[in-house]
Amino acid sequence: MIRVLRESWVLSQLELKKRRKWYIYPIWLFGMLFAFLIFGKGIESFTNIPKYGMFFSSGMIIFFVIIIGIFSGIKIRKNKLFLSLPISKFSIILAKIISTFLLSMQSFYVLFVLLLFFFASISLSKILLSIPLFLFTIIVSCFFGVLLATLFKKYAETVGSFIFLFIIFSSSLFYPIEKLSIVTKLLFYLNPFSYFVDVFRFISTGNSSMNFPFNLLLMLLFGFFCIFFSSYLYDIKARKEM
Repeated sequence: MIRVLRESWVLSQLELKKRRKWYIYPIWLFGMLFAFLIFGKGIESFTNIPKYGMFFSSGMIIFFVIIIGIFSGIKIRKNKLFLSLPISKFSIILAKIISTFLLSMQSFYVLFVLLLFFFASISLSKILLSIPLFLFTIIVSCFFGVLLATLFKKYAETVGSFIFLFIIFSSSLFYPIEKLSIVTKLLFYLNPFSYFVDVFRFISTGNSSMNFPFNLLLMLLFGFFCIFFSSYLYDIKARKEM
């Protein structure tokens, strides 16, 4: 176990070094902050919908984290350099999770805290509770990406793009579920990542489209099922390729 953690940490640092371009980070951060503030405040002004800015921002932040996690998981099986190394294949997955989590914390988490401040919704409980949710979301979405790469191989990114669109149109990213059509509501319930969005939104705003304990339970059930099922298929595939 210690060896796996050590290997994962070294690989994650290599992954971070490839992605670090510190001169881009402040531009990205202030650009995203400006876009969320303008859109959120603009909708609140024109429609008189209270707290829509944080409603929209919280949903989009966790959505981006989910998508980044999925495509990070897909890329694991395409990284021939890492896969050729004489190390545990699960060290590679853990390394990707660590690097994705650290990158998300320095980007989307910082953006989330700034938005809480600007929308006058900041509190210590929101800041602290969002950290384990970020981590769990990244773990599940990375394993979901590994699952797609295991099942669909070279078509995994195409399937991931369809899932990207499905999540957009079948979750309450833009509007509360109460305002959606019956068909869209059904898609909402069938989309497991809707529950991640809803749980994160409850932590951020105190509002939830459904019963919060029910959302949390479904999120955890899907998450652990995805992790174990993906690990099982990944292990079988890795053994065949040995």
